[in-house]
Amino acid sequence: PNDVRLLLTKASNLINQQKYDLAMRFLDQALTVTTQEPNIFFYRGNVYFAKGNFNLAIQEYTNVLNLRQDVAVAYYNRALCYHNLNQPIQAKQDLEQAIALNFSSVDPEIRAIYSE
Repeated sequence: PNDVRLLLTKASNLINQQKYDLAMRFLDQALTVTTQEPNIFFYRGNVYFAKGNFNLAIQEYTNVLNLRQDVAVAYYNRALCYHNLNQPIQAKQDLEQAIALNFSSVDPEIRAIYSE
């Protein structure tokens, strides 16, 4: 099926079940339909993040932000990637952007590390 919403729903359910490789197959299929849907890249970023591949996750969250600059959770997740890669300047910039966009689920430890 080429219904992107259906593919995203299946992928999301598989991610929640930690079936990342299978989820990625649905996301890859969704990309063959459109490259203009931010959620495809967001879920891909979440898969890479969950697998500890923070550099690829950063690329995917950046793809989200190239399509839509107002996705606070993409900035936050990318900040966590940078944090995990010990890149504090980038982490702080993305964290501040997420907060500026009213992202309210910031981990208190992360907030404390990067607050001035």
